[in-house]
Amino acid sequence: MSGQIFPGCSASCIAYITTSTADPSVDYWRTYVQSPTDGLIHELALNDVNSLNYIERTFNIGPLPRFNTPIAAVNWNGIEEASTPMMCTTDVALTTLQIRVYYITQDNKVQELCWTNHVWVVGATLGDAICGSIGLCAQQRAPGGVLQELRIGYQSPADPSTITESYYIPPQSRWGVRTYPSMM
Repeated sequence: MSGQIFPGCSASCIAYITTSTADPSVDYWRTYVQSPTDGLIHELALNDVNSLNYIERTFNIGPLPRFNTPIAAVNWNGIEEASTPMMCTTDVALTTLQIRVYYITQDNKVQELCWTNHVWVVGATLGDAICGSIGLCAQQRAPGGVLQELRIGYQSPADPSTITESYYIPPQSRWGVRTYPSMM
């Protein structure tokens, strides 16, 4: 993403996460943004909070993002990594650093990208989002670093007046879908 992050008056969605280390004075910061020039999602990795020397990664895996896609991200388990390979969200043994980035594809699908065992891989395609949707959110519950649940919210064409949620609970080893009530 050579040059400015937001050249001119372009708009892009942003997602942030922070990962911890065994040293309480050290954290790693990650920013996810869609480049207005190439349309891809980029990760800006900041490993020294006393500087702005980011390491940039371009996600050139998975389906192409929709222009002006919303982005959501979650993480758990700090920055500690295991030496054995882990799978994406369908693996029940998610006990090392995990990062998930979600976006909407050009085909209006909610797509997952997974950081696991020092590599980014394409994760699950979760569901349909309405054309032009700006809503996308992600939550995780991982007490003690063990994933208990992932929840990804978006606006679905099946019920655009409320939030549709794809959820993953490891013992079930599959994604489920539920819809919030239409009235609050």
